[in-house]
Amino acid sequence: MKSYTSYILIGILVFHIFITLMSFYSLFTDYTGWTNYHLVPFGYLVYTLLWVGVCKKSRIISLAYLLVSLLEIGAKLFLSKSALGQVLGDVLFPANLIFIAIIALLYNLIFKSPLHESK
Repeated sequence: MKSYTSYILIGILVFHIFITLMSFYSLFTDYTGWTNYHLVPFGYLVYTLLWVGVCKKSRIISLAYLLVSLLEIGAKLFLSKSALGQVLGDVLFPANLIFIAIIALLYNLIFKSPLHESK
């Protein structure tokens, strides 16, 4: 039987996949010309691919997810006046912070820290 942490990770992965597919769907159905907002689905795709690595319990990919989230927050804070900064800063802004908090809270359970392994 899977632990509840894997259910949480898979649930978040389903969210990432859903939001990525919906974003690409709207990209192709509402296309009226190229704008900076057409980069958003690719941002979702990056987050989705990184979350697949988190589900596979890769610490380096989890760190990459954190770094991409920090870059997004930096774009939101420091480039908010530019059009590109508004687009890059609004990819998964509040949700990715929640997902990072989940990784931090469940870190030992996700990555099987020696403290939680049974002998």
